[in-house]
Amino acid sequence: MLNLEELKKLSKVGIFKAGDVIIQDGDAEPNDMFIILKGHVAVYKHHGKPNEILVATLYPGDFFGEMSLFLNEPRTATVVAGEDVTALGINRCDVNTFLKNQPAVSYNLIKVLCARVQSLTHKIAGVSEDELEGPMPVITSSLFPEGHKGYHIPLKKPKPELVMCKRFQCPLCLQFFRKKIPRQSKLKLEKIDPDSRSYYDGIEPMYYEVITCPKCMTSALAAQFEKALSAKEKELFDLIEPYKNGLVLYGEEPNDMDEVFAGYYLAMLSAPLCFLKSHLIIARIWLRLSWLYKDCKDTEMENRAVSEACDWYMKSYEKIHIPDDQLQGLHLVLGELHLKKRNFEAAREFFFLAATDKIAASAVLKRTAEDRLADIKKFMQQA
Repeated sequence: MLNLEELKKLSKVGIFKAGDVIIQDGDAEPNDMFIILKGHVAVYKHHGKPNEILVATLYPGDFFGEMSLFLNEPRTATVVAGEDVTALGINRCDVNTFLKNQPAVSYNLIKVLCARVQSLTHKIAGVSEDELEGPMPVITSSLFPEGHKGYHIPLKKPKPELVMCKRFQCPLCLQFFRKKIPRQSKLKLEKIDPDSRSYYDGIEPMYYEVITCPKCMTSALAAQFEKALSAKEKELFDLIEPYKNGLVLYGEEPNDMDEVFAGYYLAMLSAPLCFLKSHLIIARIWLRLSWLYKDCKDTEMENRAVSEACDWYMKSYEKIHIPDDQLQGLHLVLGELHLKKRNFEAAREFFFLAATDKIAASAVLKRTAEDRLADIKKFMQQA
């Protein structure tokens, strides 16, 4: 538990707007470390450059800037506010007193630093001296975001004829392994939600949608797993290594909801290093996480995942070329996500685009969009 009175004496509260650069890579005067109280930040390597990499997303309770502070070396990453952020800045002059009086923070800091040392130790035998020069990647203190709970919900096994065992090869470590995936020819569609979630008789394909390598834990959606780039093997290894001891890897299929969540968060961690255009992949993962949280009856985390999915789909819509035959579906999903956030004007705009699409348009999606336009009028009257 943080001692608030001590915090008032030894720290300063910083308030940052979405998009503000809190720490700049290369800054030669690292005087503060930060503890996030509200909001989230994104940690980047090569920020603003063509080879930009999203290294981590940090949430309330996480901290950043500690390595440069203790070593008195230039900053090794750029940290940007992902939304309005409130953070405590701990100055170098006060950090010893602060950590002495805040054992919980000290313990968490030690865990992260030990994980980085362990990661380097694992790689040292096979990495050249030149490769070891330069900063270690920034690592989140937990794979799961603040507010994520343990969901010890066992999964009901589908009938054997609904799944099949497929052989995969990890594109990074080249390990061969087998995972169960849905047998598409046997799936019987029951219904589709406006946000594109599909329900099938006797099976939930979403539980099988992420493939995780049992050796290196590289993870990705099944359709993309073997297409992951291998050039970032070292960076991905360093990023994932700290989580290996804390996660139980399932065999050919997951056993409970916790394992499903772990797969999706590992896939989100892997995406920026495995795919050139990861925005849309991260958006899809957040959307599926919102469905999973809804199934777990965790409304707070469901709403958070909806907000993240909406933000990442909007980034994709603005920055990535979307093929014409995918635009109508994307407009519909964006309309539904804005509707869930009760942003009625934006929802109406995207539903209208889906309803009036004339290029590679689906009549089913058109009717769905028209129905949601009618629903918005009712929601606005009730608001």
